Amino acid sequence: MQENRLFGCGECVKACPKNKKLKPREDYPVKLEEVSDNPELTPLLSADNDYFEKTIASFPLCAGKEAILGNAIIALANIGDNSCISNLRHTIAHKNPQIRAYSSWALKKIGGKDSKNILQNALLNETDINVVSEIHYALQDSRVKN
Repeated sequence: MQENRLFGCGECVKACPKNKKLKPREDYPVKLEEVSDNPELTPLLSADNDYFEKTIASFPLCAGKEAILGNAIIALANIGDNSCISNLRHTIAHKNPQIRAYSSWALKKIGGKDSKNILQNALLNETDINVVSEIHYALQDSRVKN
């Protein structure tokens, strides 16, 4: 994933010499969906299934809600959006350990006192050894020590 992109970048399709000769389609075999290719990321952190289905196109959604959620967490951290810290308080308690690990990494990358508090509280109840390790790693980072 690159910067704030949720799913696929398409750069290989643009760069392929064979595609330079192709003309854009005028008719499509499937109905084009009326969803943004640039959804708001923070609402995805607490969204339900209906919101995902209304906001994310069906093809990337085939990867699964949790894959998109993980990508949104990573993208928000890459952007450095500290307004999402309160939402990361919820995703660090997600049922999926991978989402909890991504959330720990994101809190480390964004940093600050709020991130530190969330990480310390999450550590009290965390049982997955990989997530515990990620939280410890995050708490050692200078961005979180403030």
